[in-house]
Amino acid sequence: RLVARGESPAAAKAREKAAARNPDTVIEFAKVWMAEVVAKDRKDTTQIQRYIDKDIVPAIGNRRLPEVTPADVLAICDRIKKHRGADQTALQVRGVIKRMYAYAIARQLVQFNPAAAVEARFVATPNARERVLSAAEVGRLFRAIDQSNMRRSLKLALRVLMLTMVRKSDLILARWEQIHFEAAEWHIPTTKTGVPHIVYLSAQALELFEELKRLACGSEWALPSRSTLAKPIDRATLNVAIKAMDHDLDSFVLHDFRRTA
Repeated sequence: RLVARGESPAAAKAREKAAARNPDTVIEFAKVWMAEVVAKDRKDTTQIQRYIDKDIVPAIGNRRLPEVTPADVLAICDRIKKHRGADQTALQVRGVIKRMYAYAIARQLVQFNPAAAVEARFVATPNARERVLSAAEVGRLFRAIDQSNMRRSLKLALRVLMLTMVRKSDLILARWEQIHFEAAEWHIPTTKTGVPHIVYLSAQALELFEELKRLACGSEWALPSRSTLAKPIDRATLNVAIKAMDHDLDSFVLHDFRRTA
């Protein structure tokens, strides 16, 4: 069939072998980059892999490397900022794409780096955030949460975050099998750093979890979705609840709880 079309079977076979050596889709090349560059440069690859799996692959994973444009990179960053309110994460994801494409250029798979064309200052300011809550602000926030019209489970979730200082993602993904009421311990199997962690629960935190368990209606998740008990709430739900709440705290975000701790 190739000959009938005036094409060389030998050349076609050579192209197939070259494609196997040089995967040209984003998802396939990301695997090569992680194995050949990232894994050799750093011991912990968990965070970069999370960015690839959560933000990059769903958006452009099946695209060929040369097809990705600066607009695609900017769309990924904007989506992170809009749905998660995480400007610094958006900046870091842009950095991951930029480094991955730098390696693709070195391997002569592409000639243009779409992430390098998106200047960092147009994504976010790379300065470390230093916002912490004063004692008075903590009190005002507690009262604002109680007086808001958000549903009860979200009020409890925000108070759990304030009492335990865990990451928002750890609470959203918490299952009841991780909460040991008699021992007053919360066993988080894998954190952002890739290691297990034990949170020792105060009497107040235990009371919050006891009420959350009643509200969970038999779900395995501590914070089940309103649409189905088989899934936890969306990662953006608590951010949206905070933004919709009437409070007078300047530029407050959920991660400020951990900085305050």
